[in-house]
Amino acid sequence: MNFSRNEALQFIAEDLHEAGSDILYFADNIYTHDPHAKGTKIVKLPLWKTYIPRLLTLAADHPRLAIYKSRQMMVTWIICIVCLWEALFKPGSHIALISMKEEDAGKLIGRMKLMVEHLPAHWLLGLPEPKYYRGKKGIILRMVVPHFGGEPESVIQAYPQNGNPGRSETLSLCYWDEVGECDDAEARNMYAALRPTLENGGRLIMSSTPPRSEEHFWEHFCKGQYFGG
Repeated sequence: MNFSRNEALQFIAEDLHEAGSDILYFADNIYTHDPHAKGTKIVKLPLWKTYIPRLLTLAADHPRLAIYKSRQMMVTWIICIVCLWEALFKPGSHIALISMKEEDAGKLIGRMKLMVEHLPAHWLLGLPEPKYYRGKKGIILRMVVPHFGGEPESVIQAYPQNGNPGRSETLSLCYWDEVGECDDAEARNMYAALRPTLENGGRLIMSSTPPRSEEHFWEHFCKGQYFGG
């Protein structure tokens, strides 16, 4: 079937509107990197695994989400999808990524760059092109998504566990990965630093494998025993 230019533009606009309205439709068009895959290592997100749609839906809406994970469950990839979705379709989003080191958090932006590069070709015609800013080690530490029509740009910024992402700007979303790997005192301080900006409407997603100590902040938090700050 041949489309006129106006029909093609209308199709792209409608498809992108659906992608921006439905995280599962967006995720169904996402490719990830699987180093264990046979043949090509760039593979489609296995949305058929029942926990993945559930987690995507929770992460896209829930104001606070703590994910006690095991390895090889793709949790980090899943939350990166949510962060990318928000940056692409919600102008003015300010998203912080926190991990052990700044470059660890920056590697999450690298995952998002891979996702963008493998989006459907017709989507890329209608989406703004993200800009990437690299640190001294060549790792991407900042991603800026311009938006059309004078809408404010969206920003995704990488931070180390001992940084303070909420100090200068209010966050719309913060993803803190491998909380249990952080030093216990630094983890408690980071959570305390995040609380003021999150209480102004921002969302917080945390994930981690089990920490080494049962007295770690992450264990207390996941068991509902942490009320400090």
